[in-house]
Amino acid sequence: MWYQQRVGLQVLKLKVFIITVLVSVFTLLQSAPAWANPAKTANVQIQLISEISNIQPQTPFWVGFNFKIRPGWHTY
Repeated sequence: MWYQQRVGLQVLKLKVFIITVLVSVFTLLQSAPAWANPAKTANVQIQLISEISNIQPQTPFWVGFNFKIRPGWHTY
């Protein structure tokens, strides 16, 4: 009887571990950086970059711009 309880506890621990790993992987995949399609002109290409792919209410996040500017040109 005690052996069955011990095996049951080990199975429960394994299930909790597997669920924890799956939730962690899912969370990491959801927080992958997102890149918008670039806007292009003859001299400049700009792209919006977000630190996350899905925004949540009341949760701050960072965004940035990636500029590719032709040599000799500038933007304001």
